[in-house]
Amino acid sequence: MTIRDKFKNRLFGFPMLKQMLDMDFESIIKYLDFVYESIDNEQKEIDKLNDGLTTFENEFDEESFDSFIADKSYYFDSVFPNELNKGIFLSIFGTFEFRIRIAHKLVYQIVKKEKYSDKNFLDIWTVKQNMLDLLDCSNKELKESWKSINHLKEIRNSIAHNNSMTNISLKNSDFKLVKDLILSEYSEYLTIDNGFFKIERKDFHYFAIAKFKDFFKNLDIEVKNYTIL
Repeated sequence: MTIRDKFKNRLFGFPMLKQMLDMDFESIIKYLDFVYESIDNEQKEIDKLNDGLTTFENEFDEESFDSFIADKSYYFDSVFPNELNKGIFLSIFGTFEFRIRIAHKLVYQIVKKEKYSDKNFLDIWTVKQNMLDLLDCSNKELKESWKSINHLKEIRNSIAHNNSMTNISLKNSDFKLVKDLILSEYSEYLTIDNGFFKIERKDFHYFAIAKFKDFFKNLDIEVKNYTIL
């Protein structure tokens, strides 16, 4: 097989990579929608129970029932959606990290024409920079896509490492950065309460996925424009 044949095979690998990424994201979203629907149905059942029972034998029974309803509503209205959204976002970001490593391997082999070793590329930020350096990238759209992903990375890190904390009284610049990003870019989807943020709307996941897809779309264009000297 000639070098050009190998180049073509690796070049054709990018559409397949994008297709696999789409399938990964589709599976995650189907799970998200299913669990959200289950939570909504459970909350509706709680509302029906609350509306249907209006008479009590004594005050103690009424207080116990109100406490029971309030407790269940708290979990289905707040706790479960919050934990679900945190886990879903981490899963989406992890999927992107996995696929970008495969993209880097393809780019490396296209440009370097040698066997790939990932021992020097332990994090995706090194992977991304090496990939753009290899392509001698000047694609503004690709760089803008990465800027958006870099901001999403701060949200991901806050969830994974700081339990979504934004308490800037601790004088940590990472906390301040996350808070600033939420207020300036993600206020439509995320809220801050008592020093912690929550993903309030599942649309945030669609927003993040669109940013990841934009990056791969622009990367695909850049690879296709690359010419073997």
